[in-house]
Amino acid sequence: KKQLEQKIMKKSTFVLLFVVMFALMGILLFKSVFYQPNQDGSAIVDKSDALLKKYEQGSKVSQRDYKNDMNEINKQEINDLKRKLKDMDEMVDAMKSLREMLEKARDREKRLKERNSELENNLEETKKKAEGNEKQTGELVTHQEENKEKDDFLKDPQGRYMDFLISVRYIHCSVKLSVIRINEIFNPKRIIFLSYSKDDCVLLRGFATNVHCIWEKEILPKFDPGRFGEIVDEEVKRTGDKRLITANPSYPGDVGSFKDRAGWYFLQMLNIGAARYMKDLSENYVVWDSDIVPLTKEMKFFNDKGQIIRYTQAGHASFIAKGYHESYEKLTGKKVIHPDGNVVNPNRGTQTWVAHQMVFTKSVVERYIQAIEKHRGVEKDLWPEEIVKVAMSIKGSEEFAYADYDHYGSFAYEEDPTLYDVRMGSYSKFSRPTRPDNYKSKTCCIPKSVLDRETKRGLHYIVNEIHKGDVPTCRSLSYYGLYHRDLPISWLDDVDIMSTLTT
Repeated sequence: KKQLEQKIMKKSTFVLLFVVMFALMGILLFKSVFYQPNQDGSAIVDKSDALLKKYEQGSKVSQRDYKNDMNEINKQEINDLKRKLKDMDEMVDAMKSLREMLEKARDREKRLKERNSELENNLEETKKKAEGNEKQTGELVTHQEENKEKDDFLKDPQGRYMDFLISVRYIHCSVKLSVIRINEIFNPKRIIFLSYSKDDCVLLRGFATNVHCIWEKEILPKFDPGRFGEIVDEEVKRTGDKRLITANPSYPGDVGSFKDRAGWYFLQMLNIGAARYMKDLSENYVVWDSDIVPLTKEMKFFNDKGQIIRYTQAGHASFIAKGYHESYEKLTGKKVIHPDGNVVNPNRGTQTWVAHQMVFTKSVVERYIQAIEKHRGVEKDLWPEEIVKVAMSIKGSEEFAYADYDHYGSFAYEEDPTLYDVRMGSYSKFSRPTRPDNYKSKTCCIPKSVLDRETKRGLHYIVNEIHKGDVPTCRSLSYYGLYHRDLPISWLDDVDIMSTLTT
């Protein structure tokens, strides 16, 4: 403010000096025009007087000479008057310019005063805000200090925050219910969605204040879902093998062909790629399927020794397990490690690490990606294309020829088995509900009665497994506002209401 006042004073002083200087110049100019003796004019008067005196004394002056002399005098007088008029016009113009300059100076001085007044008002407001901010900062620091010991966000044994990472293609009721229950049971600092649609990110952020959302095409720098179809089409054109674009009749109708599975494969690539490309992702992060719902705080990610708990499947469908195991060996050059610790032939065994949720460690995932790039001999960041190419090559299991959980679980366990608490067959024991289709086929919402029943049975979480064929029914709920954070969870309790809305 002081600097501004000094600046204004300097400018005001300059303007006043400028005005005084021009006023003095105007006075001097006026005096020079109207008061300076005119020698030419005096000569004309003297000459005229002499001529008149000579005429009065009776001198012989011809009428023609007198007339010529008077004409000469008149011409000089007229020229003198013209010059004075010209000088007066110039003076008038100078006075006009001076007046305009004075008006501009006054106007500028007025604006400066107004600006100064405005700045003074702003300064007062800023002081008030600063005082308020200091007060709020003090209160915030006090609040943070008071709540330092109350920080109960989900952490790993090293005390680092853990993110939940959820890749999602379809938003339905179970997605919201999952977010609500994750926050109630685990309380992560962030739930990060990798969404198929930018528009869906708006809906997802409405589920809870700790929900973050990233468009899936912003994750993998050299691959997107469209590239998946291009690779398949190139292979079909090269080989003429149309099995890649033809649905297997032995699978359920919503599975489709290998090419139709692009979205399913891409979601798994996102779960893996996030470790390399999301720099702010927590070192240990929970990969969580969007359609599973946690039930109880009995579900843990680490045991008392600090080991990562692994839920596993003891009896996965053989043709699916075959695809997972064979693709792992072709991608990394390593033999599959079963959850029981045995090295197996890809064509044997039905154990898998697939439990629809798993703790991933960024540094281990990075080494897994590097193993693919090295074994397949490709440059950095082209590993997603290798997954597609390998999956296409596994005949009979193309539609199920990759599993991020199974690949990462085997790779991490082989590196250091002491880091993991492997619970054999725990997936079926702790996650599979009774009569799952009684709610999935209607609305994809799990009524409270089912949540309570399965919790009493000892389940840790429910695997809802919403497939493509269920989506038309599930998505209809979004039109009734079920994605909004302000909608009471009690809406999910009444199956009749859900059925009516869907109808």
